[in-house]
Amino acid sequence: MPRPREEWKTYDDIFSRSTINSLIKLAQRHVFSHIIGKISMGKEAVVLSATSELYGLVAIKVYMINTCNFRRMYEYLSQDNRYLKLPKNRQKIIYNWAEREYKNLEIAYRSNARVPMPIVVLNNIIVMEFIGDRNKGIPAQLLKNIRLEGRARQVYEEIIENYKKIYNQGLVHGDLSEFNILLHEGKPIMIDFSQGTVEKSLNYLDLLKRDLEKISNYFSKYIDIDLEETARRIGVWDIVKNL
Repeated sequence: MPRPREEWKTYDDIFSRSTINSLIKLAQRHVFSHIIGKISMGKEAVVLSATSELYGLVAIKVYMINTCNFRRMYEYLSQDNRYLKLPKNRQKIIYNWAEREYKNLEIAYRSNARVPMPIVVLNNIIVMEFIGDRNKGIPAQLLKNIRLEGRARQVYEEIIENYKKIYNQGLVHGDLSEFNILLHEGKPIMIDFSQGTVEKSLNYLDLLKRDLEKISNYFSKYIDIDLEETARRIGVWDIVKNL
């Protein structure tokens, strides 16, 4: 059953009243039932794990209205051709930011790349598939916390194949690094598409190059790899070398 309203008082120190009301609405819609705990928490967002009658376990990403850098969000959004008319309102900018991340995740999921399945977005909240041990409720580890050693080449190749899938759908991740890739059952899964954008956006090519630079730099610790080889594997070296 959805949480009674009084139970949400324990979250008053983290979430605004509008956020708590949105969470209550999602619980009333049976998107999730009970919060289990925090998966991660940063300056701008907290990710929670929760039970769900429909999905078993879900991850709930909540952008915190009071701490988000909405000016940075506005700067990124204003370069996205999907958001040419932006309100200069803190709360609405954050809502648009969450909506855009959800849209990016939908594109990535439809491309058959390994990403969490998107479930729903409401205001500053995104609900998606829980990645990890669903029986024990243990989230998958970030790539940054794992020593790859002999697995590095295989994981790199699989990340490249995933990235090619989203790129072929006109999407770039925007912040692809060891901090935004999970390793689950030996397979890399891309997460956090908040900075991602689509082909007609003004910063599309810059973000493409940044993605490939970051992933190349990370894997160069393990294997002989550089930006040129990574870009060639995606099929974009002729574009990237001139940026």
